[in-house]
Amino acid sequence: VLASILWRRNDFSEALALYRELDSYHRDGSDTYFLGLTENNLKNTDKAIEALKRSIEIEPSQVASHLALMQIYRSIGKMDEARKHEAAVQRNQILQQAYARGRQKMIEEAGKRKSP
Repeated sequence: VLASILWRRNDFSEALALYRELDSYHRDGSDTYFLGLTENNLKNTDKAIEALKRSIEIEPSQVASHLALMQIYRSIGKMDEARKHEAAVQRNQILQQAYARGRQKMIEEAGKRKSP
């Protein structure tokens, strides 16, 4: 929580230490994503890419990490890598929309059934 507060306050140096510590204790896609963003905000591009890739390993459908990698790769001129992550964003968004539609349909059908 403290790392998140520091990040929102743009205190990236302090947040970085906490996110690195969190990353050493457990595997959480969201924390590792923010570690990657923090590394990027501090101009540690290679470490940012490494953290964001780990975030995707932990949580492959995480659109935010793919978006961040896409933008970083574009900024450093690695367009092939950027396109790979752009395609992953599109695939994951389609899957998330399909999941949401299927879930909504199940809720609607459950609501139509009468209780005994």
